[in-house]
Amino acid sequence: LILASLLIAGAVAVNKAWKVYQLASEVSADLNNVQSLIAKKLDLQTVVGAKMLLQKIQTDMDGLRKETEPILRVTGGWLAWLPVYGSDFEVSADLLVMTDELVNATSISYEALTPVLEAATDNSSSFSPAQLSLLLVEAQPRLLEAQKKLELAMSIRRGIDVERLSPRARELLMKVDPLPGLLQDGLTASIAAPALLGASDDGPKTYMLLAQNEDELRATGGLITLVGSFVFDNGQVLGLEFQDSALFQDWSKPYPSAPWQMQAFMNIPVMLLRDANWFPDYPTSVARIEYLYAYHYKHSVDGVIALDQQSIVFLLDALGPVTMDGIPEPITADNVIQFMRQSKTPPPGADLKTWDRKAIISKLASTLLERLISGKNVDWQKIAFALQKALDQKHILLQMDLKEMKDLLARRGWDGTVRAGTGDFLMAVDSNVGYDKTNAVLKEKLSYDVDLSDLKNPKSSLAVFHQNQASPDAICTPTVPDAASPEYWYLTDRCYHNYLRIYVPAGTGLMNATPHFITAEWMPLGQAIPARVDTLNEKIVGLQAYGTLLVVPGGKTLSTSFQFSLAPGVVTGRESTKTYTLKIQKQPGTLAIPITVRIHLPDTAKITSLSKEANANGKDILIETTLETDLIVEVVFSLQ
Repeated sequence: LILASLLIAGAVAVNKAWKVYQLASEVSADLNNVQSLIAKKLDLQTVVGAKMLLQKIQTDMDGLRKETEPILRVTGGWLAWLPVYGSDFEVSADLLVMTDELVNATSISYEALTPVLEAATDNSSSFSPAQLSLLLVEAQPRLLEAQKKLELAMSIRRGIDVERLSPRARELLMKVDPLPGLLQDGLTASIAAPALLGASDDGPKTYMLLAQNEDELRATGGLITLVGSFVFDNGQVLGLEFQDSALFQDWSKPYPSAPWQMQAFMNIPVMLLRDANWFPDYPTSVARIEYLYAYHYKHSVDGVIALDQQSIVFLLDALGPVTMDGIPEPITADNVIQFMRQSKTPPPGADLKTWDRKAIISKLASTLLERLISGKNVDWQKIAFALQKALDQKHILLQMDLKEMKDLLARRGWDGTVRAGTGDFLMAVDSNVGYDKTNAVLKEKLSYDVDLSDLKNPKSSLAVFHQNQASPDAICTPTVPDAASPEYWYLTDRCYHNYLRIYVPAGTGLMNATPHFITAEWMPLGQAIPARVDTLNEKIVGLQAYGTLLVVPGGKTLSTSFQFSLAPGVVTGRESTKTYTLKIQKQPGTLAIPITVRIHLPDTAKITSLSKEANANGKDILIETTLETDLIVEVVFSLQ
């Protein structure tokens, strides 16, 4: 009888183990499918078609949790002593609950947002922000339920030390890890959207629009050329209008002093709204912009959206051609920048006293926004990708007062904050101080060389190359704006006057540099500027800034170099294993600036892991790429 009982128990155990193995294999395959789905460029049709995958995952997880959780709760702690797999058993029950809650959160979110997805992919009808806000209001209870489940899953995940898990368990967890962040951002945006669209109890929302012209590059993307505003009320857009930024001045009011660089290099004593984005940190610039906006409007705004010319290219590429009264040809992604440049040149016979050089740009912006707001003939999948591309590449910057959106924008890097990394950091910022549009004919490239051969004394050097493709006889005398002068409308054939700022980690010392002497004839105040590098105090947490003035004549290339002593903290880790991390933050308004990064490791170093952009040759690492987005480089190495 005892033997028979043991045989039966053994058979049951084997059968149980086999069922668990099969279910675990199914879940692993499901996670592989999820990982493949995340890696793809998702379209709305794919998301709609993911329903069967979600249902399968939920069924498999329910089965696995039912078979294993009662046993693991009892035995997990007993088996923690086992080598390699002990920690897996110890947290196995928590891993099951975490994955199950995550799958449930995803499934509930999908179910709640299905009406939105179906409406957005229905090409037979229009889909407007007003309809979106209505559907999202109806989905709120289920979205909040999904958010609670996600928060539980993320809380459990934070308590699991992945380094203690076996390689297999670590691999499985890494398959899951990308999903919570994506789901968190999607839920945050979906829950916040009704408030953002003025469809919540908070009431209507007012937003400011800043049209920045990167042909006259400034720190956050370009000279502020137009200022617009509109109100969202239950998804309906009210009061859409644009004004020339030059009209935002009232000399009866006390304006704050301009940054000292504007005073010395541009003869601008006070700060006006059009120049208020001097500060690379977008929230810092927005604070100044809103302050100066209040000189003219008593109402506050709930967010500030900055966009440049390239963002219009992306939108037109997704939206298709648009037509405007009085314009003979459709405006497309291919011709819009040239159209905007030409529109600021007065037509033959124009009365310069009454002609508004920005009227057509304002009309184009209004036409695009009205087309989007109407939802007619809009492919929202293409629009979503275009907006994400513009945000990732910093051609659109967003500042929102709603806390949940602030956090989301920060996680995504869409808020324009200049944010130090965990190790080394670099950001080069150009500011055109020449009253012209020479950035339209300027080429730039960067070269950054990091010497870690002596970890107690790490060093780096930066070279910035500016190539001015204007004619060799371009005028270097600065041209001050004159509304009555047709010569000012779109000056590109000029020398390039630029105040260059370099941002590095706090504690980084400037060892040497090659600044440039500027002759008095090239300065508006008629005073020569000595070759110097300014140590700046811009109060950006964790960062130090250095600045220098340079002028690039037409047809010339100018090289400016800096040598730094890096703080030892840029390399982290234990005695034998080290990690060097470099974040290079892209300046808004710039295109894909070429950059070369070289990293030299100690002679005794052995590379453990390397960012995919990097190539290793012995102890030397080379990265050649372009700054379309921020660049993150990580090198892990051991010392022999």
